[in-house]
Amino acid sequence: MNTIQNKSKCEISFVATAFRTANWMNIYNSLSKNDINFEIVFVGPNKPNFLLPNNFHFIQSQVKPVQCVEIAMKSANGDLIVIIADDLDFVGERPIKKMLDEYKKINDYKTILSCRLMEDGKPFDLKFQRFDVNDESSPLVPIAGIMSRKLLNEVGGLDKRFIASMYDIDLSMRVLEAGGKIEICDVFINEDKKNKSEGSNTASEFIADRITLDKLWKKNGRVNLKRNSQVENFIDRHITLYSQGPRGRWRGRLPRFFEYLIDVYLKKITVFFRRLFSFHKYTYYAKKFFEN
Repeated sequence: MNTIQNKSKCEISFVATAFRTANWMNIYNSLSKNDINFEIVFVGPNKPNFLLPNNFHFIQSQVKPVQCVEIAMKSANGDLIVIIADDLDFVGERPIKKMLDEYKKINDYKTILSCRLMEDGKPFDLKFQRFDVNDESSPLVPIAGIMSRKLLNEVGGLDKRFIASMYDIDLSMRVLEAGGKIEICDVFINEDKKNKSEGSNTASEFIADRITLDKLWKKNGRVNLKRNSQVENFIDRHITLYSQGPRGRWRGRLPRFFEYLIDVYLKKITVFFRRLFSFHKYTYYAKKFFEN
């Protein structure tokens, strides 16, 4: 895969799937009011038409958003990772310093320290940071949370079954499953829906990703801290070129004709061969045939 060359070591890396280049320097400036050695790694389709600072890296790729974040995390150089989005800003003075000071006081690499969320300048109730907003007993999940590289490696990368959202919740649930914790700090991020979120309509993918998340973490309709199946990891080979797993509308660089064949026929072929090699069912089929 393509990675960032000649990187210098930094303390913390902010990573994202990103395509709204007009927002990028505002994000950078909101993080720059610190004396912390940080970097930003954005992965997405749109190359900026302006020069990025030395600690702001961009990797161009047409793959789906979750895969872009996976690429960014693998390319990042920090001992600490924060997943963000390109329609938000950090609020207040020296936000990284405040987050890092609190994170270091916790002194437990299995803890994710989360920011609080604002939307268009209005703070959200913490219930909107739960796995299930209608169940106050369900776990809190992080937004722009600090996570150690060590913890990330222990619980594995992102699951390729997600398309554009919910992947970070799945990641934090695996942290809880492994005995980790989610803590909330008093640093806010503001998501500017009115002015900066243009083009982020992923409603159909959001529904599909929510269904995937619930299948992984719910049992009998309730949140369960034991995952229902293993992680399906991304493969590094050609990771910046072609979307892996369910892709939504993000096609990568395959010609449209091949994409059509994959979309229409791959599932049918997969089902056919799965049934063909289900030898344990042959006795059942034979019994049904002779009964008729």
